[in-house]
Amino acid sequence: MAHGIHHRARLGGADYFFVAVAEQARRAGVEHSLCRTVVELTGDLEQTRLNDAIVAAGLSGWRGPAELRGHPPWSRPCWQQGPVTAYGAARFPIDLSIAHSGQHTSITLSWDHGRMDARGADLLLARLDAADAGHVLPGGDADDGLSADSPISIATQLRAARWLGQAMAQVCRPPMLTLARKVETHGAKTLHRVFDFDAGQTERARSVASAAGGRFFQSTSFLAAAMLAIDRLRRKRGVSPGACVVHVPYDLRRVGATGPIFANALSFLLYRAEPSDLSSLDRLVSVLKNQMTEQLRTGAPEKFRDAMHSFLRLPLGAYARALKGSADGQVSTFCFSDVGQNIDLTTLFGLPVRGVVRFAPVPYPPGIQLVMGRSAGCLSFVLSWVQGCLSEQEAGTIEQSLRATLGGGVA
Repeated sequence: MAHGIHHRARLGGADYFFVAVAEQARRAGVEHSLCRTVVELTGDLEQTRLNDAIVAAGLSGWRGPAELRGHPPWSRPCWQQGPVTAYGAARFPIDLSIAHSGQHTSITLSWDHGRMDARGADLLLARLDAADAGHVLPGGDADDGLSADSPISIATQLRAARWLGQAMAQVCRPPMLTLARKVETHGAKTLHRVFDFDAGQTERARSVASAAGGRFFQSTSFLAAAMLAIDRLRRKRGVSPGACVVHVPYDLRRVGATGPIFANALSFLLYRAEPSDLSSLDRLVSVLKNQMTEQLRTGAPEKFRDAMHSFLRLPLGAYARALKGSADGQVSTFCFSDVGQNIDLTTLFGLPVRGVVRFAPVPYPPGIQLVMGRSAGCLSFVLSWVQGCLSEQEAGTIEQSLRATLGGGVA
């Protein structure tokens, strides 16, 4: 997708998907927040130095709001870059800000999910870091988003859409575990619980994950631990057993790619764990590994991408309604993302990284999301939920269960 966002740029299928997810949440009365990556640095970084890096990297046109244009099915949805205004003044902004506290600096990159994914945000930071050091990363015109989408034939899109309908019906068939609760107030906020693993805890967690799934499947082991934590909460609530269904974002960029930046180059892998699969970490990881390898073997992520492209023909309101599944609009038990696979930051602008926290909007339903990341070699988690879907005590139960499982204990 060509994303010259200071001009007019067409949306890709994944871009439009996340715009529709936000629209679905808005219609349900949920305050759909922005994505944010907050990088804490040791030392003082001046705003002028950051501005110089933005110019040197060729990214001076990306900041500010954009409007959604186009009228599907007659015209494809597009971004129209608007004038640069104060942060938060538009529905689809991208912004970068700096704050200082003593000898520390925090950099906050905020963006609407429709315009960029988490890896794009990390690639943006990497490009700024390289420009600050006097280097230019390869990959093409940075203002152009570094890539353009390849044409996908109508026949391919229709076949993929049919495949997706069948795959979703199979994965989301009842009984499906749901912990979502109805939002009681309009504009329900998203709440967060951030918890980090220190170096020793991280090493132990990686050892447990590797023992369960091998080094290649560590992320799958962390997903399994999250599923077990959700199932533990299910038992504490006294909710009837059901299959735990999770759709995990899958980055379609090549390994080592430096772009696209201003795009959602994402697809999804679909996972379903039956109640009997949730008996132990080893059993669950084995089930998820088999599902992952089968989907990669059959090209499921590419089919999902092509199907999302076909939905560019749907008006936004119709698309938001079409996202609803059979379980009162729910198509997953919770959301999980391992963004730590992107870039494990240790320094930025020559300053040591103290920590990185990544927040993402929570689709509603299901209203519960766990984002896993890494900074300075250590694991970190952000548990987010729509107000009313969890209590603080239940959020603590999920954290305790994750720590117990990844520490080699019993949750």
